Amino acid sequence: MNVDPPFTPIVIVSYRTADDVAACLTSLDALQTEPTIIVYICENGGGAAWNDLCTTLVRPDGACTPAEDLSLPFRHDFNRIACLRLRQSGRSVLVGGAPENLGYSGGINAWLMPLMRYPGWHGCWILNPDTLVAPDALTALMVQAVNRNLGMVGSRLIATPLATRIINRGLHWRPVLASTSAVDQNALASFEPDPEATEALLDAPSGASLYLTRSCAEALVPLDERYFLYFEDIDWGVRARLAGFRLGYAHNSVVIHPGGRSLGSGSSDFVGSPLAIYLQFRNRLLFVRTHYPRWWGWTALMSSLHALRLLPRGGFGIAARGLLAGLRGETGRPGRLIARHHIPGSRHAPGSGVTIASPSRLNRAPDGQPDVRP
Repeated sequence: MNVDPPFTPIVIVSYRTADDVAACLTSLDALQTEPTIIVYICENGGGAAWNDLCTTLVRPDGACTPAEDLSLPFRHDFNRIACLRLRQSGRSVLVGGAPENLGYSGGINAWLMPLMRYPGWHGCWILNPDTLVAPDALTALMVQAVNRNLGMVGSRLIATPLATRIINRGLHWRPVLASTSAVDQNALASFEPDPEATEALLDAPSGASLYLTRSCAEALVPLDERYFLYFEDIDWGVRARLAGFRLGYAHNSVVIHPGGRSLGSGSSDFVGSPLAIYLQFRNRLLFVRTHYPRWWGWTALMSSLHALRLLPRGGFGIAARGLLAGLRGETGRPGRLIARHHIPGSRHAPGSGVTIASPSRLNRAPDGQPDVRP
């Protein structure tokens, strides 16, 4: 699977979302873009989840076919990697099985850290697994990055193919309210805003679809893994601006994100699982302590008020636990909350026809250190 540069890496982090990933890859198969793409997937859900993902992708009606050439130009830290090709275009897809649940930034780092030492790409596209992309979505991101000299660019996110209103154009941090607002949430999809006005509001593109130039990636990678989940995208945006990069929005890059109506980083209207609520409260304090330390006490107070709002919905207890964890400075994977999701590892995908390359063929990094060989 040797690909001559240039190429554009597309990085997807999955956690037991095989059907979503398959649909996303089907849409990526129709991309109209130059240079070519290579899709890098990190499966965080354990060996059985990796098996299920590979089996789903290569079934007769699946998005991929197995690839015969299993050689890779770099070392890695995955337990196993399946090398596949998109069924119609033949573009390369690498499915890595993480040794443990690395979280969102950790899953991206697992691919981007070795890729940073590999030449031949000028930008990468980070996608949620539950997205569907328009054929020209990537081209629009790259054009906007070049035309407006941007380090990070987000897409026009819509919830359904026929949606007349957008989800948002990115994220804006509100220190007084200790929460994030969605820029132009529910604006008419047909209205193309003034790019300078939008860029002035952005503190980060949405992590559901985020194009990162090579120079910006060099300033940010490794991405901060202390968050595990939630607040990563707003952290990336603030860090990028501090490094001198501009952030923007590509209106012509259309990405369908059916899960986009669920609230994410920094929202004060918390929804989701206990893990989601816990991490949103914990990571808000981590984010503010890192980037806005003078607001930390105020943010702790406002977070307490946000937690009280969850009393009628039964989420106050887990919100309070997350808040206390943030006050104590805890970071990383909250082991007790996700221990029940553990899946034992496995060495093959039964019945899938996928060949698992040996560690020597895949250049597994010694002692867990990523290494790249051109």
